[in-house]
Amino acid sequence: MKKYDLHIHSKFSDGDYTLEEIVRKIRECGISIFSITDHDNIDSINAMKQIDKKGLIYIPGVELSCNKCGYDMHILGYGIDGNNQELIQMCKSIKLRKNLRNLEVIQQLKEKFGIVISREETLKLLGEKSFVGQTTIARLLVNNGIIPNIRFYFENYFPHIKPKTRATIELEQAVKIIHSAGGYAILAHPISLEKSYGIRIEEIFNMFIEAGIDGIEIFNTKHTLSDIKRYYK
Repeated sequence: MKKYDLHIHSKFSDGDYTLEEIVRKIRECGISIFSITDHDNIDSINAMKQIDKKGLIYIPGVELSCNKCGYDMHILGYGIDGNNQELIQMCKSIKLRKNLRNLEVIQQLKEKFGIVISREETLKLLGEKSFVGQTTIARLLVNNGIIPNIRFYFENYFPHIKPKTRATIELEQAVKIIHSAGGYAILAHPISLEKSYGIRIEEIFNMFIEAGIDGIEIFNTKHTLSDIKRYYK
């Protein structure tokens, strides 16, 4: 049976590794089918053209931040055309809103916790070509010796940070653009949605069907065996 990993983040978003490092690790793990699904960023697709993928099956991907009926969620897009202009413009739009959101996060860290991110560091974050989110900010705090690790940020600061700017797009719009780019739209790690809102995915699954979703992510490190069986059903 072939091994696959269809949910990988690179340094183009909140991942720890470059594309070259990811492909090397994929080979070491005996994985033969893979997809890079960076958050709201498709730069990896063109960059992968320069990477030696001999013997591997690569599926161009993305993970889009979406909302619907008061629920925030992530939608994976697989088999997409990285040159699709609708998709490119949508990623640019999300990045702009995320930068406004990041400014709010930086301000709230100062006001609520006395953590100061300098003007120079802020400008560098906003000028990054790749995705910048709270994981990126947390990594900066780790590098500055302010917190011990990224997990510390999400356990102690993240629950208290309440930015007002929405950095998501409507579910239907995401599905439509993924389809226009020739791809398949998949609901990512449904357990996150369930835990965030105290619901079961079965209760709102019609919302995804009506939006034209193509599938649901079953295997994810966040899912228990019982979750996997339930999502498969």
